[in-house]
Amino acid sequence: MREPLLFLDESGFTGEDLFNRDQPVFVLATVFLPEDECQTIKQDFFGRIQATELKHSELRKRPRSQRMVLDFMRHFVRRAEIIKFSILHKRYDRIRSGNGVVGPERKVRETGRWCYAAA
Repeated sequence: MREPLLFLDESGFTGEDLFNRDQPVFVLATVFLPEDECQTIKQDFFGRIQATELKHSELRKRPRSQRMVLDFMRHFVRRAEIIKFSILHKRYDRIRSGNGVVGPERKVRETGRWCYAAA
């Protein structure tokens, strides 16, 4: 049996600068799949892209690439059990938190549960 791996990416990380006006939102997204399946999905949806790393800042520039992203997202709507994400507005989450631990890390500390843990 292929062991699933956790692939993780973030957007909007500004370190200690939680009030950065250019990037006020932090997003953390994960996908929990075997690596070979991730490679197949990447090839199926983004096979024409030559870059080794897919960057939204580049993909959003061309209509063809935008369609690739939308098709990719539609594919995963049907597989929600393998996708987890957290979106937070850093300024308000920091004020609410008060303890310096922001976002998903705080949720794990508060609940003691990892997002892929069995219910």
